[in-house]
Amino acid sequence: MTDGIGRVELRKIAATLAKLTEQIDKSARDLASPVSSEPIVEPIPPAQSYVPRKAGDSLSMAEALFAERRRRDSVFNQQTYLLGEPAWDILLFLYIGRQRGWAVSVAHAARATGAASTTALRWIARLEGDNMVQREIDPFDRRRVLLRLTDGAASLLDTYVDSLRPIGS
Repeated sequence: MTDGIGRVELRKIAATLAKLTEQIDKSARDLASPVSSEPIVEPIPPAQSYVPRKAGDSLSMAEALFAERRRRDSVFNQQTYLLGEPAWDILLFLYIGRQRGWAVSVAHAARATGAASTTALRWIARLEGDNMVQREIDPFDRRRVLLRLTDGAASLLDTYVDSLRPIGS
């Protein structure tokens, strides 16, 4: 009789593990899916204490930098690990999102790096620990976590992006 109860419990545990594995696989597939050209984020007002100096020029330059990194990845295809800088991709993507008024989820920021989801999530945690990004609960969908640049990180990116000049100018 004890064996029968033990087997029933083991079957329940196995079924639960199978469901969890399926959910983890789905999450991994979602994180690994390519970033579309259209943002899957909703516009929200930018942080009130931060005002970009030259929003138009800074935004254009940041978008060009991000697009260039994706072009480079497409050329190097299987060797992108040689060129990877997930932290920089995350910062650039969040900078663009901030300038455009997007609410960027952690999952979308991770996908935008093109790196493995575990790598991107590890870098997000590191950037958060270094006070470069902050997580917050989406006020419209409490199940979703949003990621934002801190004001200090946005200011550093402003300084860097503003210091760049287009080729030939």
